[in-house]
Amino acid sequence: MNSKQYIPSVFHGKWRIPERDEFMWSVSEYQECMGTLYYDEGRPLRLEVYHEPKQGVISSMYHHYDVIWGKDANGYEFTLFNANINNPMEEDPQTIDFSKIEFTIDYVILGRHVKSMDEPVFDICTIKFPFLRNWAFQDNRDPARNGNIISCNLDLDKGKPFLETEIENGIKITLLPYSEYIPEHYDTKITQNTYLRIKTDRPIPTSKFMQIIFEFSQFLSIALFSNQSPCKIELRSQREPRRWAFLLFEVEPSEVPYKMPLVKYAKLTEKVPAMLSAWHSNFEQLSPICNYLIRSLEHNRFFDAPDFLIIAQALDGYYKRFINKKDGKNIKQYQQQIEKLLDRFNGIYMLRECRINPEELTQSRHKYSHLIPDDDKKVEKAVTGEDLYDLTRKCIVLLTCCILDNIGLTTEEINICFENSAIQEIVANLPPFFD
Repeated sequence: MNSKQYIPSVFHGKWRIPERDEFMWSVSEYQECMGTLYYDEGRPLRLEVYHEPKQGVISSMYHHYDVIWGKDANGYEFTLFNANINNPMEEDPQTIDFSKIEFTIDYVILGRHVKSMDEPVFDICTIKFPFLRNWAFQDNRDPARNGNIISCNLDLDKGKPFLETEIENGIKITLLPYSEYIPEHYDTKITQNTYLRIKTDRPIPTSKFMQIIFEFSQFLSIALFSNQSPCKIELRSQREPRRWAFLLFEVEPSEVPYKMPLVKYAKLTEKVPAMLSAWHSNFEQLSPICNYLIRSLEHNRFFDAPDFLIIAQALDGYYKRFINKKDGKNIKQYQQQIEKLLDRFNGIYMLRECRINPEELTQSRHKYSHLIPDDDKKVEKAVTGEDLYDLTRKCIVLLTCCILDNIGLTTEEINICFENSAIQEIVANLPPFFD
């Protein structure tokens, strides 16, 4: 990915607005307007178009367009997807400007006109994550010291892919090292990063690339035990290697990860390709469960019973989707499900330290799911307050065992993952247990 390519935040140009609510291709079926596209990484993309009322009609535009094309003064091409008109009447009717219409845009391809997100155009996609290097990193520096002289050799072309695996027929994902030398007036800076690259043996739809990126984002979120999202996406075609395109979108901030990742890339390097393949194969069923776990890791918010229920329900969903009936038995009772999971992961040291009480967990889930009164004897072992918070943290440990097991890690490998990780900190912060 060419990180030196500057993407301005404002684009002035001409925009082709279809005459219907679907994109048409003949010149007579669109209106061309001057306008401005605003791009701020942390906010929705906006398109303002300007027009003059004709024959008493203020505007003939629809409220939604699947695709809008544009070109700015520099000749850059734009394809805007899912444009929805903003209604100024909902804000302040006194400030309406009838010569301007504003749309919110979901995605923009900068650098090419395409018909839809489902058109197969690109076969290479390079993605930057702010903290991907915290999980997998290849150091290409070669420092040396001779007395008071310190030198560092860095070959900017050095750095071959250090992971490559085919997750689907004709679709490979690769981890790439990237080094950059930045000379400044008073300082010299060398930055090293890790990028994700998706490469296919034939062009595939942009929507397919986005699906794979979303899958990897969730995997990385589990690996770093914190919510991770891409911050830059570049699209290319091997037939036109010098023609670049960027996918612009509202960037979701990535959480600063714990000092040590959960999934230890350096210790599990040989297992990573199989893990990624299993993740891709099971993603549709596993994704909602992982999403619950990732949401539960968010900081700076108050804890309440629904936070507990999210994890308790995720355990139920995991058992029903991946464990139940494998031994020929259909277990529907929640307590028995938890007992089976605890037995399955009995060799995980830190889970044993949690000392999860299946009956306590079951009654707590039952109480808060159905809002049962405190004095009901059926939920007399249900916990509240700080005890409920601690129970939730214990369940996070159990759910993490489930997810790591699902992508092929053994008991020994899960123990390796938990050492010096955020899981160890969770367990260390639990109150002492007295027999």
